[in-house]
Amino acid sequence: MKKTLSTMLIWVLIVIMLIPTFAFAEDKEAPDFAAMTDEELHDLINGARNELKSRELAAAEDTALIDQDGVKVYLTGKYDVEKYSETANLKLEAVVINDTDKMISILFDSASVNGWDVDNSGIVEITAGHKKKGEIYLTISDAEIEENEKIEDVVFDLFVYDCDNWDKIFDVDPLTVHFN
Repeated sequence: MKKTLSTMLIWVLIVIMLIPTFAFAEDKEAPDFAAMTDEELHDLINGARNELKSRELAAAEDTALIDQDGVKVYLTGKYDVEKYSETANLKLEAVVINDTDKMISILFDSASVNGWDVDNSGIVEITAGHKKKGEIYLTISDAEIEENEKIEDVVFDLFVYDCDNWDKIFDVDPLTVHFN
């Protein structure tokens, strides 16, 4: 009960903080919160959270991989090399912001490290209107690399697809991220 009350209080405070933003916006009418459905209010709050996260990531100078058609993907700068018997993977932390009305996944057509094609994995099932932190894995041992100090550049060839019907939403031009 206390947790529910605390959660409701937080939501009320967020809505109250948003009211001045809408009240003083030029040439725009303030939305009628009372006329909105619960779903519309939640969508409004989630949209505001997503915008704040985008601004925070941009201010932190995180690397933007995608900023297109309501989808944003940022590398956070956190990465690590995980070694298993004969395999080494580069794990890159990423944040995906999905401001579309579809559940999406971010996948690779291909990826390369220092000019070598490598196996990879994307970030899947990001709910419409939400954000997700995940990892991108690149098998750097395919490029005969075992340590992050030897990584010079990574080229991503990404696409975004709709999880409900498996349709490709859009392709992203190949992106190069320089490391050392």
